[in-house]
Amino acid sequence: MTGTEPLFLRQIAVSNFRSFGEAKSIMVRPVPGVTVIAGANGLGKTSLLEAIEWALTGTVRRLAASAATAGVTGKDVEKALTREGAPTGSHHRVQLLFDNEVSVTREWDLEITGGETPIRSVEELLTSSDWHRQIDDLSAYLATTHFLSQAAGLRLTARSPKDRWKDLSGLTGGLAVDEMVNRLGVGATKAFNREVEKAEGDVAAAARRLEYFRRILREIAQADALLGAQSALSPAEALEQAHAIAAEFGALTGQRPDLPAMAVEALAVVAEAVRQARAQAELRDRAIQAAARALQSWIAQGDAIRRMDEDIQAGEAATEAAAAEANGKAALEVQARSVLEAAQGGCASVSQYRDRLDSRLSAFRQIQEVDKERGPCSEAINEAVAEHGRIESEKQRLERDLERVRGIDDEVAAHNKDLTADRALKLRASKVLEAEERAREIQPELAVARDRRRLLEARHNGLTRELDDLDAGLKDAEARLEELRTTATKRAGLVTELLGQLHAHETDCPFCQTPFKTHDELAGLAQQAAEKQDPALGETAAQLKEMRHRRDGLKATRTELDRTITVAKAVETEHTGVVENAAEMVSAFPHLPGAGGRPAREALDWLSHRIAHLEGECERLKVERRLLDPDGKLSARLPGILSRLDEAGKTLERERGRGNALDQRRGEAIGVLVADTELAAFDEAATNDALEKALRDLADAATGETLAQAMLNSAIRDRQTADAQRRRCAEHVDLLRRDREELERQRLAARTGWEEAGLPGEPSELALSAAQRETGRRTERLPHLSDRCDATAKGLERWQSNESVQNLKIERERTIREEKAANAEDCEKRLEQHVFKCQRRVDTCRRARRLAGTAADTIKSEHKGFLEEVINPLNNLTDAFSRAWSFFPEFSTELATGISNSQTHVKAQALGHPANLIHSEGQAGVFSLSFLLAASTAYPWSRWRALLLDDPLQYNDILHKAAFLDLLRPLVAERNYQVFLSTHDLEEARFIGRKCKNARLPFTLIQLRAIGDNGVEYDIE
Repeated sequence: MTGTEPLFLRQIAVSNFRSFGEAKSIMVRPVPGVTVIAGANGLGKTSLLEAIEWALTGTVRRLAASAATAGVTGKDVEKALTREGAPTGSHHRVQLLFDNEVSVTREWDLEITGGETPIRSVEELLTSSDWHRQIDDLSAYLATTHFLSQAAGLRLTARSPKDRWKDLSGLTGGLAVDEMVNRLGVGATKAFNREVEKAEGDVAAAARRLEYFRRILREIAQADALLGAQSALSPAEALEQAHAIAAEFGALTGQRPDLPAMAVEALAVVAEAVRQARAQAELRDRAIQAAARALQSWIAQGDAIRRMDEDIQAGEAATEAAAAEANGKAALEVQARSVLEAAQGGCASVSQYRDRLDSRLSAFRQIQEVDKERGPCSEAINEAVAEHGRIESEKQRLERDLERVRGIDDEVAAHNKDLTADRALKLRASKVLEAEERAREIQPELAVARDRRRLLEARHNGLTRELDDLDAGLKDAEARLEELRTTATKRAGLVTELLGQLHAHETDCPFCQTPFKTHDELAGLAQQAAEKQDPALGETAAQLKEMRHRRDGLKATRTELDRTITVAKAVETEHTGVVENAAEMVSAFPHLPGAGGRPAREALDWLSHRIAHLEGECERLKVERRLLDPDGKLSARLPGILSRLDEAGKTLERERGRGNALDQRRGEAIGVLVADTELAAFDEAATNDALEKALRDLADAATGETLAQAMLNSAIRDRQTADAQRRRCAEHVDLLRRDREELERQRLAARTGWEEAGLPGEPSELALSAAQRETGRRTERLPHLSDRCDATAKGLERWQSNESVQNLKIERERTIREEKAANAEDCEKRLEQHVFKCQRRVDTCRRARRLAGTAADTIKSEHKGFLEEVINPLNNLTDAFSRAWSFFPEFSTELATGISNSQTHVKAQALGHPANLIHSEGQAGVFSLSFLLAASTAYPWSRWRALLLDDPLQYNDILHKAAFLDLLRPLVAERNYQVFLSTHDLEEARFIGRKCKNARLPFTLIQLRAIGDNGVEYDIE
């Protein structure tokens, strides 16, 4: 039965479930409203909410989670749900009656009765016709949108990422989507991988079978061709041939091998002996060829050595003749050298006289040249002095301009410093005026804060006085209760005195006939009866309990007031600080440096005029600076002028040095003329005449020296030619001797090669011819013996292969039969077709795998979009609910989905970390409650818009409690929510009732009193 009309719970019937006894029925209003279950811990508040959960889902998630951790079975959990002390054989039972007269009963099984049409499941009862998604898990859905457990382990932030997704998937049908992703993604890929591997294995097996059949056909064809061409030899015939070949081999080489009895082995021994003999014959042939070459070298080198001995004797004679000629040439060289030395002495004396005349004549000419250069040098010195003075003047003018520019820059910097200080002081004055204005604006708020603080303190004092009065009343009630208990004890003592009058066999009370087992039990019964008979004792105890509970509530309220007063004082202190700070700033401003004792407003105007003046002065100085230095390169021109000045100074020094050098040259020339006293009387003309005569004498001496030098050179060349001839003769003799030694070594090597070939005696052509004939005979016969060995072995092989051919033919016929072929050719075609079919299946499987991969990628992309559709509304609504009643919105928690190893998971993050590491108990409670409200409103699958909250406000202060109740108001009034919540604080329950009555919302209080013989006792208001 589905529809769009809201559904409301009317009655909860509980029997032997946890702390509830038999036939307990609780009526609730079947309208949107709030039902509070209040009572001390352990009376059954959680049990009543879990009874509703068990009736609808068949499980209690809190107990199931604890059982899974402790390793307890489901049967143990079922036993734990049955009340302790219930009649033997009884089972817990819960019945829920809704306003449409449909009853959901669960005892051993689920039973749904009532309604216009039969209802097969809880999902069918609760489903709204506006909801079109599938619910995978009813328990997970209700735990996410209806039930809020006080167990910390069941909070969304405390659960693992996979368990979070399992809970959320109950809202959205996510498990079915995950299953589809896994089947079409990982599952399909694995299945197609297996098919591809299997198909590839079939291809390999078919290819191996085809290749095996073809090899059989090839071996049969080869065997038939071999048997058809030549005859076969039996093992006995082959062994006889082996002995004949061995005998011929022994006659040829002188070494007959020993043959075994088996034909195959005998042929192998003979073939190996022939092979080795052929190898040795080849080696022998190469050695004899080397010996023939060595014999030719032996003969040729002997003739060469004899000719070389003759050449050596002739060379030694020529060397002795060349030595004698060289000695004669050396004597002629000594004579020519003495003549040359005499000619060189005469030439040197004439040359010295000529040099003196040259020096004197050069001095005359140097004086004339210096006198010519002196005039231009003096003019250059005067010009350099004038240029140096002009550049010096320009430098001084530039330095004066630079000094003025630096002064302007210093003045501008000083003005800028004053401007900075004045602007800072102006800003300070503006802040003082703003602070003064802020102080005037905040005065009313400060007055309100003080009044609010006084009111809170007055309320706090009233609560303190009320607590003092309550403490006095508690003391009086405790004293009165002690008196009543003392009186009851005295009454019980009277009964106890009768114990001595009873016999041991008496087991009934003499007053009320109550059976007992021992006297001590009778005394206990007497004490209980005395207390029950005094109604004042019970009333006083209840009153004392109520007063203590009220005292705890007042203390909690006073503690909350303390926190509120602290906040109010902080606000008042903050406002007072703002006012005092403004006053301090106003009073301190006239004493600031630069203020001149002026108040802030007057100083602000004065500073504005001063700043404008300083800015104008700065602008004037900048204009003056631009006139002095229009392009900003004034300082850059100074290095150029200094460089020019330095260059002019260097030019002046250079010209002056040139003049000094000319004066020095003239002095040196005069010194030369004066120094030679022998020629002092010669003037320039006489010096020229004497020089011409000296040159003629020098030419004659040079001619004699040249002739002597030519004679010496001729003697030296003759002596060198003779020495060279002698050296060449000696070197030729040495070369001939070295060549003879090399020929001797080669002759010895030729003898060694002859001996290595195994030839006897001295190398000779006769011995070489005999060895060549013997080697040729062996080389000619051994290939014939090797061919006979091969022919005999092939004949034996043909004889042996005759049987294997028959086996191959049998295997061929078996394969043809298995393939159901007409002949071998047809069988080969069938095998080829089978390979082709298997390969085609491999290609088909690979294409299917690619298509499955493409489909899986598409599904994964759609899956991500599906996850965003699931999570985004929850994040937005959770954040909205948290901000609506939370005082710490900065700790907002965000859910983020992800996929790892094809498994969906949901992370809960706060401030970039796992939420359960950031949240306090109060913050975790706020988020859990906000998430429940968000999930319930975002996914309204159920027509029963209910919230079952187990002590949801236990970790929250009074402000959060009030804010949450204000948040429940529109959910109940506008969205038809039926709210069930539990609390251990009766005052809190009455506070909720007052809030509901003020909002005109239906309110029901179920007050759990105590646990009696038939379970918990309760009242409904």
